[in-house]
Amino acid sequence: MSSPYREAPLLLPCPRCSEMLDRAFEGVAVCPRCQGAWIGQATLDTAFGNPRWPPGQEMWWQDPLACPECAAQLSPRNSNGVMVDTCVSHGVWLDRGELGRLMSLATGADELLALRKKIAAVADPEGLRQRRQAWRAEIEAQRSGAFRAQGRPKRRDDDVE
Repeated sequence: MSSPYREAPLLLPCPRCSEMLDRAFEGVAVCPRCQGAWIGQATLDTAFGNPRWPPGQEMWWQDPLACPECAAQLSPRNSNGVMVDTCVSHGVWLDRGELGRLMSLATGADELLALRKKIAAVADPEGLRQRRQAWRAEIEAQRSGAFRAQGRPKRRDDDVE
């Protein structure tokens, strides 16, 4: 028996209008009402080589939305003039048309089709596994550095690898 606290939610609410998101394909869900898109981290990593894509400057003064997966506040940031709402653990929320602008698609192009083609063209399971391991190691190093910076006493097992 699996725990409901460890599984992804079956229904994801739209962070913008609270409508239930429809699954477009693996790792991507869209809102039928406002036409925004939720893109999971694994999909971002596969398509763009970075689970934290797109890069951008934090916009802490903006009103944050809630992550559809964990309900934590999404961190808004500006990436090339596009406001991207990010959950560090789960993915990004893009309003209608923002994915196309970030991918530099022609106006009116099918954003989800372009993303799906990009995923299919980049699918390299071994390279993806190595990038994910490096990303997890980087996150763990940042966490342990943050604990030490906060004055957490060093434990004896911190040196053991």
